[in-house]
Amino acid sequence: MKKIFWKERMGTLPKMTIAAMASAALMSLPALGIAQTAVPPSPGADQSSRMGGQQASGQAQTVEDVKKLLKNIERYDGQKVTVSGEVEERIDKKAFILESGGIFNDEIVVIVPKGNLNVQEDDEVTVTGTVRSAKFADIENEYQWVVNEEIKDEIEDTKAFLIADHVDITEQDD
Repeated sequence: MKKIFWKERMGTLPKMTIAAMASAALMSLPALGIAQTAVPPSPGADQSSRMGGQQASGQAQTVEDVKKLLKNIERYDGQKVTVSGEVEERIDKKAFILESGGIFNDEIVVIVPKGNLNVQEDDEVTVTGTVRSAKFADIENEYQWVVNEEIKDEIEDTKAFLIADHVDITEQDD
């Protein structure tokens, strides 16, 4: 009986050692400046456990600017973020274009599902909401957003939207 016990334990011990070593190696990657690749959750997985850009408590992660947000759109897709920028253009009472304000204007369309938007062009704002990497048609249908053909032509190639929970005007244009 003792021989079987030790044989089973000795088979398990190297596996546990290898697993511990692999875990330690992965944990040291950020310290070495090596990026880790996140594995996307399987379909039907609880999305609240996805940490891509969000705190465990569901708090919004602050993103430096729209340019950084768009550069890492896969990381932030489905995540709650807070980002600041300038209102490039007010589309209607439900949406506006937010930009970084740099040389190359990186822009994201912000949708305020409840409408009644009071921002104006050139206002500085801070937006908290959920990033959605989606087609315009999907957003248009989901939020029952009706825009004129000119606006539609201008933004129909947009691949990412920010669905706002809250918009703060930090500085109004006079």
